[in-house]
Amino acid sequence: MELLPNGELLVFSEKMLYHLDAANCTIRPADGFQSTKLMMRSAMTTWRGAQIYWFSRISDPENNAGADLMRLHQGHEEIFPFPETMRPLWKRLIPGKAGHLWLIVGRLVWDLAPAETPDFNAPDYVFDAVPTVLKYDRSDNIWVGTNGYGLRKINHLQGLFNAGADNWTLNGVWVHQGRYFAKWVNEIRTYDPSTRAFSDQPAFPDAPVLQVSMVFEPTGTTWLLAATEEKNPRQMLLRYAPGSQGPAERIYTFATPLNLRDPMLRARDGRIWIATHGGKLVCFDPARAHFDYFDAGHLFGDQASVVRSVAIAEDADGTIWVGTILGLVKCTPTPDGLNFALTQADSGNPNGLNNNSIACILPTANDQLWLGTKGGGINVMDTRTGRCRHITTANGLLNNVVYGILAGNRPDEYWCSTNRGLAKINVRSHDPFDFTVTTYTAELGLQDNEFNTQAYYKADSGELLFGGINGLNHFFPEKLPQDTVPPPVYTVGVEINHQPAGMALLGGPPELLTRLELDHNQNNLSFEFAALDFTAPAKNRYRYRLSGLDDD
Repeated sequence: MELLPNGELLVFSEKMLYHLDAANCTIRPADGFQSTKLMMRSAMTTWRGAQIYWFSRISDPENNAGADLMRLHQGHEEIFPFPETMRPLWKRLIPGKAGHLWLIVGRLVWDLAPAETPDFNAPDYVFDAVPTVLKYDRSDNIWVGTNGYGLRKINHLQGLFNAGADNWTLNGVWVHQGRYFAKWVNEIRTYDPSTRAFSDQPAFPDAPVLQVSMVFEPTGTTWLLAATEEKNPRQMLLRYAPGSQGPAERIYTFATPLNLRDPMLRARDGRIWIATHGGKLVCFDPARAHFDYFDAGHLFGDQASVVRSVAIAEDADGTIWVGTILGLVKCTPTPDGLNFALTQADSGNPNGLNNNSIACILPTANDQLWLGTKGGGINVMDTRTGRCRHITTANGLLNNVVYGILAGNRPDEYWCSTNRGLAKINVRSHDPFDFTVTTYTAELGLQDNEFNTQAYYKADSGELLFGGINGLNHFFPEKLPQDTVPPPVYTVGVEINHQPAGMALLGGPPELLTRLELDHNQNNLSFEFAALDFTAPAKNRYRYRLSGLDDD
């Protein structure tokens, strides 16, 4: 039976539906419905104000023949036959949220959307025991009771990060006009989010084998940076028409040697910038089909030969910034070319750059650069003064190696990939600088805790992509639930003078403790706490104060 919004009870029989008006003790069959098979299991969900009825049916119980799943929505029937191997298995239908249905077949579980066509070959979850019941907790985690084998937990965040491409180490990720790309060592392939797998062939079969990076024009044109693998390699930019997989429309070669990690940028004026080894820069103007060459190597003195560029970005003023392993290079346009200036870490300046290895650069609208470093966390630099404010493990980051920083889709929200998971930073105030850090690790659905250099990208749709040592994650940050209500916290254990205190001494269970009187020699007191949030129990943190003794 199910309770309808109008107060009636919906009663399921073997082949019929009935409406029971308990107030008037009347019953009537549902209009226009009669099943041709026995309805073994049934459930009702609600979507957009309308009821959806689900039935697990069978035509011959003795032989498990004719088993199917039936969906009835606003008089429209849909029937989905179960595969032969699933027909004898135990089945259960459980209403979910927002019109969804939990379908359990043996140890397999599907989370079916209201209008979804079930793919019985691709369950959403596979358990090690037969599930019998599912319940949500306050954090939207799903607790699964099994048939004699205890509880299992489905973390509510795991599916939202869309992990895929298992066992692939990625060095670049992109998405353009609905097509996903990822770089593995020196080859770029397409990625299919529906199968979570890469294509078998390169995305650009006609391109040279050493594929470095990609940029896109608003028109849909794709530019691929690549080089040949010859003794005297040729470096080139390949232009592909919108939606094309090749061959390239045009190929433009240039002289400066490339490294597989050289970063590339399409500036707002349409020019393409490439930062290469030794502090060199290449600028290509597609309108004139012309290359210009610049050299900032003199900034590094006798270390110029070992300088490697890792990141490149353009700020609102048109200044180009290049992150290297030996500091940050500012490239200011002039009528004659570029002026260069180098910023490096200075141990005597606590308000300056704290690490020279720059992994990523994100300019913001308020004259700031968010710099990810390999060892110094995040440096938020004021481009007018050079002053830096630092976000490190001392402020909540899980690691000071920061590979990528992307702006979220909410004001003053930033997402960072690190050597130990993702971090979301919300800036509450710029002056004084005040922020919160929320961290996410592999147990919440990330490809791994370790991400990779240059493997980060924000799509025009607002989707964020991060690649790492075991594939990639792609997600819309605003779709991740924000739990702003602190969970209830209980005292679950007390020790006095290093000895557990029992209920006789405490006057009851420790979780109900409100008052405790001690003798003067019972002067060593410790507590054990539990927060009733099971999303990531290992990440729960506590703080407490003894009023009258502690000031903070």
